[in-house]
Amino acid sequence: MKRGLGPMPALLAVPLLCVAFQSAGPSDREITASVHAALGYLRAQGSTLGRYPALQPFPKGEECLVYYAMQMAGVSPRDPLLQGLESTVLSVVEEVDHTYTLALALLGLTATRDTRHSETVGRLITRLSLGQFKHGKQGKGAWGYVVPPYPGMPSRSEHDPAHWDTPQDWYDSSNTQYAVLALRSAADFGFQMDHQVFERAVKHLLSTQQNSGGFAYAPKYRREPYTAMTAGVMGSLLMCRDHLRDNVTGRGLRRRIDSAKDRAMKWLDRSLEFPDPGTPWPYYSVYSVERLGHYAQSEVFGKRRWYEEGATWLLSQQREDGSWAYRLSSRIGITSPRVDTAFALLFLTRSSRTHTRTSEELFHLVSSVEDRVPPWRREEIRRRILAEGMAALEQLVKVLFVDELPPRMLATECLRELTGEDMGGREATTESEWKACRDRWVKYSMTRKERP
Repeated sequence: MKRGLGPMPALLAVPLLCVAFQSAGPSDREITASVHAALGYLRAQGSTLGRYPALQPFPKGEECLVYYAMQMAGVSPRDPLLQGLESTVLSVVEEVDHTYTLALALLGLTATRDTRHSETVGRLITRLSLGQFKHGKQGKGAWGYVVPPYPGMPSRSEHDPAHWDTPQDWYDSSNTQYAVLALRSAADFGFQMDHQVFERAVKHLLSTQQNSGGFAYAPKYRREPYTAMTAGVMGSLLMCRDHLRDNVTGRGLRRRIDSAKDRAMKWLDRSLEFPDPGTPWPYYSVYSVERLGHYAQSEVFGKRRWYEEGATWLLSQQREDGSWAYRLSSRIGITSPRVDTAFALLFLTRSSRTHTRTSEELFHLVSSVEDRVPPWRREEIRRRILAEGMAALEQLVKVLFVDELPPRMLATECLRELTGEDMGGREATTESEWKACRDRWVKYSMTRKERP
């Protein structure tokens, strides 16, 4: 497919500039042209979003996915199309009980970094957390298609096989990975999370890895491993890894995740294909691959350069109007060209790096401080954090949850300099005082009026 670049939004170039390509893969110019064409297609489709008949089982999911994908492509939340979608995304928390849609809404709203949405984000976190299976021998730690209804919402039919309180064997690794992705995103941006949510998810997901190293959809449905599930589940395990507690259980689970990663990477080295032969939704699959590549901090699965392979395939499949649409989509009947295009965008723009690049960097930078760090290095880190301004707020608050004292002290020092507030940090000497200080900072970060 050949096309000119044409005018390009200034923000669009930001996430793409950080991508380095091997000669075997598409060039920066080709990727940028592809992304620009896809955004043009989505803009042209704006008035029809949410009206695709095949997506009725997933109300408002298409709008939430496009809202998130366009932000990850560098489009400002102030863009007219995104502003038009915002009310739909915000309404999801009270009107929809589907795991996928709630997760996508949470991803999109955290990406805006707009504190006006903090209350809605908090409720989305609560709804997804309540939707996690917490009892029974099978499925504990997983999610199914729907979560408990919002108070005041009419209950779904008790005969609906996807209802949250039906027999506990109705769960799957696809809904689970999207719930984990969204909750990890909220934690990255400073929202308080229950560590047990991640711990339960890890225990469940580890139990689903097969002897081959791959992962499948669910024990009783589509039991053969394939790329989308192997990459998606392994990426979810790595997302949870950073939020496990530093105790005997947490350390043991981290070791098991590392072992699972080695086996999954070997499976992908042998079996990675574009399009993914294991699923009729290959664009969903490439986004799973992108997430694993980011959270594994690896450009290769074994010897496979996943980004170059995936981008080459995607560009070969893009249609003249800038969209993607897999040939089986209409027959399967639960996707749309807008959904396929959004997933392709999330891969091409390296969306996981765009979404978490700054947050992870700042969190790990401050968390690396210890008693033995030389004063000059500590000062260097402090200046680096302060250079980010208020964009560093959520990640500094997140550091207050680590067990080690030196990172917490540096975080409170930086928070004090950035905001002029103290929240009792100077006087905090006991764990209870630290907790009270931390809770005040969490409340502050969720309710402040200004955001960069």
